[in-house]
Formats: sequence, structure tokens, C-alpha cells
Amino acid sequence: MQPPIKYDELVDIDKIIAMYKIIRANTKNRGKLHKFELFYSGNIISILNVLKYHKYEHSHYNVFLVQEPKYRIIMSEIMSDKVANHLVSHYCLDPGITPHLIPQNVATRKKMGTKEGIRYVKKYINKLKLNHDKVYVLKCDIKKYFYSIDHELILQKIRRFVTDPEVYKLIENIVKSTDNKYVNESIKKVINKEIARISSLNIADKAYKIAELQSIPLYETGKGLPIG
Repeated sequence: MQPPIKYDELVDIDKIIAMYKIIRANTKNRGKLHKFELFYSGNIISILNVLKYHKYEHSHYNVFLVQEPKYRIIMSEIMSDKVANHLVSHYCLDPGITPHLIPQNVATRKKMGTKEGIRYVKKYINKLKLNHDKVYVLKCDIKKYFYSIDHELILQKIRRFVTDPEVYKLIENIVKSTDNKYVNESIKKVINKEIARISSLNIADKAYKIAELQSIPLYETGKGLPIG
């Protein structure tokens, strides 16, 4: 296991550029990329200086709704926040957490995901069928999982492998970003706007859609991670 990264090692222009290249390759919003790259050098140096001089504060999320497969709130970051998020994820969280995960934990991990999960399911079902006529599979979900994650519990676990106080402070800033008052205000605004739009339509499932929108939770102080 590699030793925990120090803040001065993390805040490095080559690492910042490397993280931006990853973001660039995976960002569908080409307009956002074009806007950033119009002043590419200045934006990269700005991110470096904000981090270097300990001035970083997470910016406002762009809060919006998606409808498929159901209504969900998405909270999109501006590019500087994406870079900061990728820095701590790639150089701090991934090396700190991954060694403690079982291989079958495939969610949001490099070279894993749904395809790897299906492979494991097939593997174990076939293995069990060798000795058993009936095989049972439990499929379940944690309701409102992202909204219910406790910030302090997460940070307690992070303290186990993040030893640099400045690195920890940066991660804490990101984790607690949903505590800002504007977040719930923005969520209410986009939900109410969509309810008003649905209410004006002559559709059979109007009541169902409105109920679905009204069931979207708000963030409690000290809980929840942004979705998206």
C-alpha cells in the first residue's frame, strides 16, 4: 500500500492537467469544455493557485432534473470543482479505500461496474448449481441512499488513511458541500417548476408524475452526497 499523499504533492500542475484530461475525455457537455479551453492556461493556473494558497471553497452546483428512468435531481459541478474532486478521488480516496474492498464490490470502480457485476453473478450461480437444485438471489436497494449518507461517519473513515490535515480539509469541504442553504432552495425551485409544467398538461399519468416529483427528498444538514 502506498503512503498517504501530502498536500504539497497533491497540489501539482502536472496532476491538475492530468485530471482535466480525464474529465475532458468523459464530459458530454462540449460547451462547458469549449468555454474552459478558451482560457485554458489561465484556468489551470487559477485552480493551482486557489489550491496552493488554501483558498478553495466548493462552488455552487448546477441543479437540474432528469426524467429517465425516473425523476432524479442531478447536481453538476463547474470545471474547477470537477478537477478538485478528481484530484482527491484519484490520489487520496482510491488508493486509501480500494485495498480494503472485496473484489465483488464493483460499483464505481475502475475497470469494473455493471459488466463485472454480471460476470460475478453468473460465476456464483453456476458454481452453486453444481451442488444445489434451487438457487436464490436477493436483489435489493437502499432507499434514498445518497441523501442519507452521514458526513461525519464518512469523514471518520477518511481520517484513517488521510493523515495530512490540509488534504483532509479539502475532502471535508467537498463532502459537506450539500450543507449549503442554496442547495435545497435550488432543488425546490426545479421541482416546483416541473410540477407547474406537468399540471398544465392533459396526460393520464399526471398525478403519478407529480407524486414522484414531490417524493424527491431535500438534504438534511450533515447528511447526503450530491447525485451526479
